[in-house]
Amino acid sequence: MDEQAYLTDRLDDQIQWLSAKAGRNQKMFRRLRLIELAAAASIPFVTGLIRESGDAFALSTGLLGVAVAVIAGVMSLFQFQETWVEYRQTAERLKREKYVFLTRSAPYDGDDRLHVLVQRVEAALSDERSSWADRALTTGTEPTSGEGAEGGP
Repeated sequence: MDEQAYLTDRLDDQIQWLSAKAGRNQKMFRRLRLIELAAAASIPFVTGLIRESGDAFALSTGLLGVAVAVIAGVMSLFQFQETWVEYRQTAERLKREKYVFLTRSAPYDGDDRLHVLVQRVEAALSDERSSWADRALTTGTEPTSGEGAEGGP
């Protein structure tokens, strides 16, 4: 594989995949957190309405509590925030390697610069896969649909 093929077929592809997954995880985390906060903040309000209106709002209070618990469980299980941050960090690490490589800065200033790039990029991807596997083992499920960086396109 030549330099251009590695840069486009492997490095750019993984950067795009990781960035897209980071964005999706960030959106999911923020949406769920916002819903969780709104539901939790509504509980005292709805509880106050129970005194005014009787039992009509009692069911609403219970449902809001259930929603908060379910959302917290889903966020803990799928670890959207942790996955978002890790994918973003790996994507930024790969971007940095690419730009240092393209400018022929150290450690990419020698004759074996492509080999050095491949080793460093593959090490970064291996680190991300290991971390993903650790999260999967910790939670007992595959974080964010079970796709590590290698599972990308």
